Amino acid sequence: MSGIVNMFGASPYLYVGRDRIYHQHYYEDFGENDQRSEAYEKVLEMADEVRDEMIRGSVNLLESQGKEIELNRVQRVIQDYSRKMLIAYTQFAGGRLNT
Repeated sequence: MSGIVNMFGASPYLYVGRDRIYHQHYYEDFGENDQRSEAYEKVLEMADEVRDEMIRGSVNLLESQGKEIELNRVQRVIQDYSRKMLIAYTQFAGGRLNT
């Protein structure tokens, strides 16, 4: 609802964190659209928590598979699962996004 990114390009927003999102949209003009501005603030508020959950979940998954925890491996899992989460979200909530 913030309109800061097309929904199909939103998966990186699950793992880049607040500072990166804020930096990327620093000059964004929300105009008089309070609903859009409020949605953007919510994105910023949750960004670090969501990123941290993605990291923890990826580490847990790799541990459960008996794989060594390496940065590049964690990054691949995060990127893969963020895309899968976006697909699941659009499939299950797509018709109810504006309610």
